[in-house]
Amino acid sequence: MVTQWVALSFQVRRAELVRRMAAGLTPRPEELSEAALVRARAAVERVAALGGRVVTYGAAEYPGWLRHIPDPPAILYCVGPLRLDQEPAVAVVGSRRPSRYGLRMAALLGRELAAAGVTVVSGLALGVDGAAQRAALEAGGATCAVLGCGVDVVYPPGQRQLYLEIARRGLLVSEYPPGTPPLKHHFPERNRIISGLCRGVVVVEGGPRSGSLITAHHALAQGREVCAVPGEVGNPLAEGPLRLIQDGAWLVTSGEDVLAALGIAPAGAVAVPGDRDESGAGMPALVPGDPASQAILAALEPGPAPVEALAARTGLELPDLLAALSILELAGAVGRLPDGSIHRIKRSGGG
Repeated sequence: MVTQWVALSFQVRRAELVRRMAAGLTPRPEELSEAALVRARAAVERVAALGGRVVTYGAAEYPGWLRHIPDPPAILYCVGPLRLDQEPAVAVVGSRRPSRYGLRMAALLGRELAAAGVTVVSGLALGVDGAAQRAALEAGGATCAVLGCGVDVVYPPGQRQLYLEIARRGLLVSEYPPGTPPLKHHFPERNRIISGLCRGVVVVEGGPRSGSLITAHHALAQGREVCAVPGEVGNPLAEGPLRLIQDGAWLVTSGEDVLAALGIAPAGAVAVPGDRDESGAGMPALVPGDPASQAILAALEPGPAPVEALAARTGLELPDLLAALSILELAGAVGRLPDGSIHRIKRSGGG
């Protein structure tokens, strides 16, 4: 176990360094120090004591949807039995002080989406977030809470019971090490993860400057769909959703509307051609023909290889390599093994 903790500690520190390098940033001196490794190991040990796990950027469980946002988290601390890459997922967000109508709509969406086999993602906040996540659990479905503090910190305190239930049946996620307090600037930062984990975001009540609108803007920047529940004209809580609808967001009043807007087939429905199952089968074998992609595929002919080895084999700069890998993953041409190595996916009759 000690050896495993040491290895994970190095992975945690290395994941952050790789992400900074990919973004063209020079690692800070404190990130290379022995103290940084000690802090990483303490975080790993604390999460292990909670029965959780650390998921780094290169891990097999790290979701492809999140990997391809502009600023993906290098490390995610997870507690709960639900897999981080559970598909499909939809975010339901909104006001912390909703009207009765807002609470009713949040619960309706959480319940109907969960019943359709969709993972409901939100932020564990009071109001809309908590109502949607609680309803998802009551429907026997899955929910994931993305926190603006450490996974061992209950915030807000009034959500303690829901926090414990999600830890038991769903998933608690944070990019911040255990013990991190809920600082104000953490919440806008974590909102990009909420949208990044999902195919789309549904906004239920919120002012024009609310956190739910920040999540919606992240979703648009990430190429996700945005849905909004219309409210009463003149109600300040309806301003955010109505503005989104005016700007082109999908108007939704039920889980069925959301599924239709996002192109999600309910659980048990027959998949349409091109749908991707967990193994990648069913995806069209459209392999990108650009030189970088072809160089990567050629370098993988002998077998799987870590990112560093691929960079050496192809001669590609790390940012160019990671960009090409993202395209190849989306095309279903390559995948990642549990140790983070890249392997080529070959199908009968094609690339």
